[in-house]
Amino acid sequence: MNWTKIRGWIQQPTTLVGMALSAGALAGVGLGELSEALGCTILTGAMPLLIPDNTSAQAKADALAMPLVHALAHHAAAASVGAAVGVTAAAVAQKAEDNQTPT
Repeated sequence: MNWTKIRGWIQQPTTLVGMALSAGALAGVGLGELSEALGCTILTGAMPLLIPDNTSAQAKADALAMPLVHALAHHAAAASVGAAVGVTAAAVAQKAEDNQTPT
């Protein structure tokens, strides 16, 4: 592995912008703040900034972007449903405790 080439690649402004867009899209979808379609659009738009177009890696990365964003979106949705169930269960438990008659 040629660390000099990797360091040079990481220091390129386009690479840094691509990394920032990718991280932002994945974090936004993972936290449920971005829609799945928007996250996929941002991530696939960042691929040309990250990967040189003289390789087939760009097409492979684009193909992996949609399943990755889809999985993150479903994880975010499941986490929010779990949180909603937890809040509802706590409210029901508190209501039941409040409705008990003192002895």
